[in-house]
Amino acid sequence: KVQQRRPEWWEYSRRAAKRFPDNSRIQFVAAESHLDEATRDGEFMRGLDDDLRARLEAAADVFDAAWTKVKNSGTPNRRDGTQALADGMIARQVLRQFDRAIALAEVLIERTDDEEILLNLVQIAHFSDRSELEKRALDRIKRSGRGEFLRAMAHMDRNEWTQAVEAFDRAEIPEAETKVVQTIKALAPIRVGSAPVDAASFAGARAIAEGDPRGLIILARVAIFRGLPEVAEHAAQAAVAALDEDS
Repeated sequence: KVQQRRPEWWEYSRRAAKRFPDNSRIQFVAAESHLDEATRDGEFMRGLDDDLRARLEAAADVFDAAWTKVKNSGTPNRRDGTQALADGMIARQVLRQFDRAIALAEVLIERTDDEEILLNLVQIAHFSDRSELEKRALDRIKRSGRGEFLRAMAHMDRNEWTQAVEAFDRAEIPEAETKVVQTIKALAPIRVGSAPVDAASFAGARAIAEGDPRGLIILARVAIFRGLPEVAEHAAQAAVAALDEDS
């Protein structure tokens, strides 16, 4: 693994935190540096080492303390309180303390219209299968490409294919998701339609999904829904083969 250069602000803030342990603002910035390290380039997806986990636990406590201080002040709706809530929510999610992340999200959702914060909230709610919270957050996001992508995925979770395709058409599609979205669009008329279909009906979607395990699994599910188990079986086998190639 290639070691990336550590951002200078991490080191500055951490040295300052050691020099000024009673300065809550400096402690907060240093805590954010540990959160940034834990979430950088999806580091947490590979699992946190013990050192980083301990530092992130301490950072999450700093965020909690900052929020408590603002909450109990005469001005509880200050931006620094919102930031403490947002940072704390992400930190608890990365630490896999999902109930605590959701509890912070429930407090946060009525306090911000910030798109970046709301996009994170949507994904955390989605992960914990909190569909109502996810919908509330999506409804607070002003029309944006990234927001529409998450809205489309939420529609897919509810098998609302027509609404999903409409949202995808407005969305900014991440490059890694392009193939699966194209597959969904190709499958949508088959999934929502009532006209008879056969294996040939799936040829276009199958060509798009080739080599993409998720697209092939979605195709298999649609084939099952439309009563074509052989098409589904072939797609599922191709999905397994594609996974083997990637492993």
